[in-house]
Amino acid sequence: MTEHGTLEANICRHCQNRCISCSHGSPWAKPYFMEPDQLARDLDALKKVLTVQQFYCLGGEPLLHPRILDLLDVGRASGIAKENCILTNGRLLPKMPEAFWTKLDVIRISVYPTLDRSVIELAEQKKKQYGFYLGLDFISTFWKQFEVSFDGRTFDKCPWKGGCWTVHDGYFYLCPQSAFFTDQFMGLAQNIDGLPLHDGLTDESFKAYLNRKEPYNACRICHSYKVQVPWREAGSLEEWIQESTI
Repeated sequence: MTEHGTLEANICRHCQNRCISCSHGSPWAKPYFMEPDQLARDLDALKKVLTVQQFYCLGGEPLLHPRILDLLDVGRASGIAKENCILTNGRLLPKMPEAFWTKLDVIRISVYPTLDRSVIELAEQKKKQYGFYLGLDFISTFWKQFEVSFDGRTFDKCPWKGGCWTVHDGYFYLCPQSAFFTDQFMGLAQNIDGLPLHDGLTDESFKAYLNRKEPYNACRICHSYKVQVPWREAGSLEEWIQESTI
């Protein structure tokens, strides 16, 4: 059994924001909503080899999901994590029903310059009422995501594979880039870099995947740790790709 800090599920791929260098490729991703039954099956399989301190629903923007409450219930019921968490840009928090606030141990808000400060006031009020931890991450920079030539260092020095473990539609990934970049930007199968969760998953196969030395397919276009740029939004997909690339 492996223990880790966090596990993430990108329950939506798309987002209202158009952040240049979004590490999940969300600004122009096709709309996607994770099915609660699929997440339940995946967490049930994964918890046989993995336990974590925190399980995060995120995206894209997770609050766009019409069944967000069901997904939070799935995360809690799975028992894979000690804390049930969400990471959001906060824009839809004022529209969340009261039950939403009761289902979480941690709410983290990525505070972009465009966020209305009344959202933070609301979250702080709900924190006092329900006792969850509220994290405010004020965003001013992003890492550039893409590079045009592969130098072999991305995988070895990657910060994401140590902290952004991802479960997505029957597969486990070490980072969101390996989950999404291959199909969205490389014309490859989405699951090509993933570990199947429902095909004889064992402690041994899981640890072998974690200890892999060969770069993933997504590493061949991923930059992700070398150059930071000021946060801003793009007006088109072409601009987004150009400004996200070194």
